[in-house]
Amino acid sequence: MVHRLNLPHSAEGENSFLRELVGSKSGISILDSKTGHLLVPLSSAAEVDFWIFRDGPTVLTHLNPSLKQLDSYPTLETFLAAWGTKRALEEKAGVPHGMLLANLKTHGSEEWFIERCAELGVPTKEVVLLDQEYPATDRILREKRFGPIAPLAIRISRIEPLAGILSILESQESFSVPHAVFLDPIGFNTPGAKPLVHKSEIERMYALAPTIEFIVCCPSRWGEGAQIDALATNLKENGVRQPLVMTDVPLFSQWSRHLENWTLPHTSNVLSAA
Repeated sequence: MVHRLNLPHSAEGENSFLRELVGSKSGISILDSKTGHLLVPLSSAAEVDFWIFRDGPTVLTHLNPSLKQLDSYPTLETFLAAWGTKRALEEKAGVPHGMLLANLKTHGSEEWFIERCAELGVPTKEVVLLDQEYPATDRILREKRFGPIAPLAIRISRIEPLAGILSILESQESFSVPHAVFLDPIGFNTPGAKPLVHKSEIERMYALAPTIEFIVCCPSRWGEGAQIDALATNLKENGVRQPLVMTDVPLFSQWSRHLENWTLPHTSNVLSAA
């Protein structure tokens, strides 16, 4: 699963001022401030919102930051220190590390952010950017600075077709391969809506990029939690391999029922949900 995390420590989650400041709906944190215990599962991934200030800190907040209260926000350094505790526990347990799905709300410092994470102990292969601007997407794919797999999750939605990703994958002499696809299912089940994915396109995607991951944003984000079962069934029927799912804790059990039995017709599970 992918958690939405903007608070490194539980004490911050207990502070209503800070929760409201960063826009944390759930107050989920990485660590219990009193005991140091991990509050999220080993190998789980996280979606985090970052704002980078050229002459100031990199802070975590889902909302537009208040410049007058900039010192009150959690920083990249405090977050990755807590994330490092999680990574150390994963090392000890011999399990994979979870992905950091970074949504940079300021643009132009994408490469700097990835390299800064590496300096703070999170290697490039564990950091994936989400919702970056098209110029940054093109630059990172084209320059191949991070090797054959680019640290990007390319969005698909009802206005961003999967054909765009196929265009990238069909031009690997020019572009590196994105780490992941990110499906935003807004409008998935509205009357007259076109299918978000087609089986033939999914098959083509995996043929061109066998290791590409598929990340799904839960429709509950748009107040459509009732569409979870239909969406999961639709993705299975169209050949999507077991995805990573970004959702809220109360919906984990519902998604887990699907993920634990994510067997495609005539295939076996390929990806493990974190």
